[in-house]
Amino acid sequence: MASILLIHSDAIASDCICSAIAASESETSLVVAGAVRTLAEGREFMRHRVPDLLAVDLRVSGGPFAPWFHDVCCHRPRPRIVVIASAVHDPSLLNALRHGADGYAIAADGPLALVDVLEQVLGGRSMMAPEIARRLQMHFAQQEAAGRTPIDDEDRQLLRWVSTGYGLDDIAQGLHTTPGRLGVRVRRLYAKLELDDEPAS
Repeated sequence: MASILLIHSDAIASDCICSAIAASESETSLVVAGAVRTLAEGREFMRHRVPDLLAVDLRVSGGPFAPWFHDVCCHRPRPRIVVIASAVHDPSLLNALRHGADGYAIAADGPLALVDVLEQVLGGRSMMAPEIARRLQMHFAQQEAAGRTPIDDEDRQLLRWVSTGYGLDDIAQGLHTTPGRLGVRVRRLYAKLELDDEPAS
């Protein structure tokens, strides 16, 4: 079973997510190891046990995310990180992806959608909505206009396909690769972002 630490600011939402994960145990390999309300409580939990995966609400309190994510990524084995954003245009979402998040879920999509994302990330996949692909296109175009070339032609093609609505599974098939390998490319694209740190809350 893959252990999950949920860090969520809303007690009711947290209970709903834990119930959804528990209800899926017969069909998935997910189990809730703990549920806390703040980054500080998450840090304390991880002093005693490092889960396989973290599900982190981006509205949670406890200081800036960047150093906290850095500490998490230093663990070996490194837990995977899924962040829960209010919307795909939430400015803190790209910042979290830049600092090491492996995937994201949108709060309004509900607990079952989050469970699906958790399974995908544990399987090595990552996701990217067309809106995020377009934001990345704009960002890297600005970088190129300033004389930098942070991405190559294959990355540009990947962003073009995602921005027009192609799913990563379809793109992986078109590129004759696996969704897992494509997920690595997606996470590398996120890591190439150079954004000012956003407020944590």
